[in-house]
Amino acid sequence: MGNNMEKAANQLLQVLSAHQFEAYFVGGYVRDRILNKPIQDIDIATSALPQQVMQLFPHTIPTGLKHGTVTVIIDDQAFEVTTFRKESSYEEHRRPQHVEFVSDLVEDLQRRDFTINAMAMDSYGGIKDPFNGQADIEKGIVRCVGNPDERFQEDALRMLRCIRFAANYHFQIETETWHGLLQNSALLKHVAMERVRVEVEKMIAGSDPFRALQLLLTSKLLQHTKAELAFPLVDWLPSDLPLYIKFLTELESPELRWALLLKSMKISSDKASKILRKLTFSSHQSKGIVAFLKLDQWLYEQVSLALIEQAAPQKKIAVSLAEARLSIDRPALIWKRAAVQFGKEALLGWLQMMQLEKQQLVPLTEQTKKSTADFVFAGFCENGVEWIAEMPVETLADLEITGSDLVEHFALLPGPWVSEMLQRLLLDAAFGNARNQKRYLLQRAEIYRKELKKHE
Repeated sequence: MGNNMEKAANQLLQVLSAHQFEAYFVGGYVRDRILNKPIQDIDIATSALPQQVMQLFPHTIPTGLKHGTVTVIIDDQAFEVTTFRKESSYEEHRRPQHVEFVSDLVEDLQRRDFTINAMAMDSYGGIKDPFNGQADIEKGIVRCVGNPDERFQEDALRMLRCIRFAANYHFQIETETWHGLLQNSALLKHVAMERVRVEVEKMIAGSDPFRALQLLLTSKLLQHTKAELAFPLVDWLPSDLPLYIKFLTELESPELRWALLLKSMKISSDKASKILRKLTFSSHQSKGIVAFLKLDQWLYEQVSLALIEQAAPQKKIAVSLAEARLSIDRPALIWKRAAVQFGKEALLGWLQMMQLEKQQLVPLTEQTKKSTADFVFAGFCENGVEWIAEMPVETLADLEITGSDLVEHFALLPGPWVSEMLQRLLLDAAFGNARNQKRYLLQRAEIYRKELKKHE
């Protein structure tokens, strides 16, 4: 076998076989090998009981002895090894009440969710396929093993997995399986939000998030989550999805994909934060997604204010933004200030989102080009990278002056004034209004200090 993981897994199978136990690769590994997809992990099913597995291998972890699972570690690779089993009735449509170990591989495969996941492969590459998973792969079909109603009632999470497999593998959902999903959609309320989030995350990060979203909207599955998700994706029709969402795959960053999706639903950064919390996103993930939305809102606010100011030079309010004009330099200043406030990487990510969003914008006429916010945003897209490159500094760490320098120079006690002064100096240096050299920055600081004293 090819890589280190597969070599170690093959070694594991050979040890079990040498001791007269049946052992097979099962589940996603077999499916992805047939599809020539990248291998994420390798699960193994065996006739050996958990205690027997633990006796055969020196490095094991009793991950789930109750369910027959032992984690075996070989060459720093971890493999879940599970005894052939069949399952009793399920608790709350999610997990079996208890399992019974069996000696028959087919009984073990029969308990699995979909035919494409109900195959086994031996160490020589021979495939056991009692439910015609290979044929369904060739046809591009997601089909439940046996009765769809039973499979979804056993474990309601399978409904989300069904949609994920169909979208990520570009498969169709077999008719009876789809009907079973629709009939049992209300059972999703039994699934923990963390598990819902994991599946939806994999869809958005997958190879066809647009189709995944279409299937979620058509099935109305997200209307039945344990915690209510009050956002348009729950109630939209598939036709409500903006066309540029088709191009989400052009964004490599999952955070950017989520940010553009939430932006397409006109969700504010505050509301997005609440939705992501309900979906159990980590604070780190949520912060990354919300940061793009905050940047987007800030840019729109700044452009709108600038347009109004240009339209009302005598402090009169313009009749409409269409009457406004924006000076040549102002967009660059807004952009560079955003780079200072939000960071260069955030701006470059925002540019990627805007390039996708522009694919659905109506081409601007010559008249509106000169008068609307769209024209300014087009300028951001065309010149944003160049404007960032022009900036001598981007962060406080780039400044040739520190807070200690200011405290020493003015012989004052440290306080909020230091941070405020540094921010003003950073903007001056970023805009090219002051050289990023200590003596020039101190001269500029003297001016600000005098202004502050005058104001006091």
